[in-house]
Amino acid sequence: ASPLNCHFPCFASACQDVDRAFGSLGSFFDGFSKLVMGPWMDAQRRAVVKKRADGGGVIRVPHSFECNPPFEEAMVRAMADQLERLLRAYEASRLVLQFFVFIPAWGEEKSDAWSRLNGSAFLSKNITVPAVLHGYTEGSQHTKHHQRAVASHDTSIFMLQTNRAREMYVVDELTEELLTAMRPK
Repeated sequence: ASPLNCHFPCFASACQDVDRAFGSLGSFFDGFSKLVMGPWMDAQRRAVVKKRADGGGVIRVPHSFECNPPFEEAMVRAMADQLERLLRAYEASRLVLQFFVFIPAWGEEKSDAWSRLNGSAFLSKNITVPAVLHGYTEGSQHTKHHQRAVASHDTSIFMLQTNRAREMYVVDELTEELLTAMRPK
């Protein structure tokens, strides 16, 4: 992501030195993953212990993330491998973690990376959204009258979740909300 096309207050980017002031956590493969595996995992463990001790409450630790990598096979493959490592670690600790991955609907015949995501043990759902039914915020929206554009290709959305995340979130409800939010405006 970049500060020019990011919607959320923090994001992973290749240029943390420049993007840090705008909320970059650094590279997905380095800075972001260290946060997920370090402070956020520790905070979730403490929250779970506190929740059990208090008899309720909500875990307010980041555990849901969107991934929209550059649409390049090697990058998507590396991201898929990293997601598997993160999800396995959280699953082993019985913690909540989920990723929503957005990539072109390449299909198994054209993409090993697509196949890896589709074959993940953590896959709760994979949906294909036709191009005409969704849009996106352009990276050059600051130079245009319209910030949103209609997608130029169908998109696959992979919902990857630990078992604890599956218990907390009903994928079909999330799917409807997601598709509504993606519709071209």
